[in-house]
Amino acid sequence: MIFDILAYIFGFIMLLGFIFFFKLRDKRAEIELGKNPIIEMYCGFKKENLSATYPFARIAMYEDFFVLSSLLKFVIRYEETEFFKINKLFINNGIRLYDRDKNIIAVIWTSKYEKILEVMKKFKEIKIKDD
Repeated sequence: MIFDILAYIFGFIMLLGFIFFFKLRDKRAEIELGKNPIIEMYCGFKKENLSATYPFARIAMYEDFFVLSSLLKFVIRYEETEFFKINKLFINNGIRLYDRDKNIIAVIWTSKYEKILEVMKKFKEIKIKDD
């Protein structure tokens, strides 16, 4: 009896946690307010010490910048990126973004990485490098 009650409480807490993460993911950064993204999709990403997996992460792309959103919001301007490397793995496809000093800015995992590159090409001449 007590284990059934504990299981229901645990399930309810897990449900609230999922709702919290989805709401936090979809909350706009201040720079996004009043703007419509060119594309917006759910993805996974790694930026600094935060690693967010699908479906708990979002990318929204605008004319001058894009936003990676999960627990934290990261605004990355296109001019900060110097070149990209495409990761094509069995399940985990995506792109790595580098700055001028060849440091990784972020890694974005999505099967639709071509759409991300297409938008970036509209606003910045990008270089795609092979490993």
